[in-house]
Amino acid sequence: MEREQDETHTTTTIFPPARTSVRKSHAKTRTRCKTCKRRKIKCDETRPACRNCLKHSVTCDFQAPTTSAVGASLEPECPLVLIDLELLHNFTSTTFCTLSIDPTLRTVWKTAVIRKAIDCDYVMRSILAVSAMHLAQFRPERRETYMRHGIHHHHLASSAATRLLKDPLPENCENLWIFSVLTMYFALGTPRSSKTSFLIGDSGFPDWIFLLSGVKHLLMLIQQTTKSGILSSFINHSTARWIASHEPQHERSTIIDLLQERVTSSVTDEHELSIYRHAIHELRCQLSFSLASNTKALDIMDAFVWQFEVAETFMPLLRQMKTEAIVIFAHSCILLNTMEGNRWLQGWGEFLISKVWTNLDDEQKTWIQWPIQEIGWVPP
Repeated sequence: MEREQDETHTTTTIFPPARTSVRKSHAKTRTRCKTCKRRKIKCDETRPACRNCLKHSVTCDFQAPTTSAVGASLEPECPLVLIDLELLHNFTSTTFCTLSIDPTLRTVWKTAVIRKAIDCDYVMRSILAVSAMHLAQFRPERRETYMRHGIHHHHLASSAATRLLKDPLPENCENLWIFSVLTMYFALGTPRSSKTSFLIGDSGFPDWIFLLSGVKHLLMLIQQTTKSGILSSFINHSTARWIASHEPQHERSTIIDLLQERVTSSVTDEHELSIYRHAIHELRCQLSFSLASNTKALDIMDAFVWQFEVAETFMPLLRQMKTEAIVIFAHSCILLNTMEGNRWLQGWGEFLISKVWTNLDDEQKTWIQWPIQEIGWVPP
């Protein structure tokens, strides 16, 4: 009996009862980051970067979604339109150079305007529309494609901008000004045989001629609110060109004295006559300046300085098809003809003088013999 007790005691002493231990449980996972898998350590799967990767300052693959995930999320919402990329590339590599000969303005078109367009849909679409018309001139095999895309972007841009133009806010003025100027270039690049509304208006003359009144109004609003901004370069350039054209020798020019005599003798309304006199004075300066200058030194913007000056006074009379206004406008077509070297203006002098011709009687047609001769147009 004692022996059995001793054996029991010995067994208990040598082999103590096993303690029951509870193993800590953890969730099994197969979604560890690749870095943790490679190092064979646990991953807490914290996103966008797990703690192990942060601790060791290594890149966690949780930070970069898989290609398939990106494709699945973006493909329906962001289709890649290659022709739009082509148009934007063309604008920033080539088109911007055709919009001015001034290096500062070219830089503005290439960089500052593009930055504005990134945040403004109708400015970006206007850029693409102008670029499309530019490419259409040089690639006849794809001309219809470019024109179709250009017109599409122009219509979408116009729909958005026109609503804002009715009551422009200060914060929209710069974008609307850019849109308006680009719309002029777009219209200039449109084939003149087109019957679309943005080319031929109710007056029989292109609508872009009358667009400058809106541009001038926007520019005045901008000048009231800020003296800086991307448009300051345009304002400074235009001011310098206006001053150059109003030097004494240009103001004293007798180049259109006969026109002034005829208009003065035919108009009896004093208010209307004062508008014509101002328009003729400004046109005298611009014609003298342009004809005396080397054509390569002329900027495309010089073609519109006169129209800009008389936009709010003279242009409404032209829209009403007043005879004297039509005759004065015929003389302004010489300005466009002096810059035939610019792709945007090619053929416009002849086209507009032909429009003038169809709106005058036989007697009035004798008033425009000088512009016809200068332009080299042959009447029917």
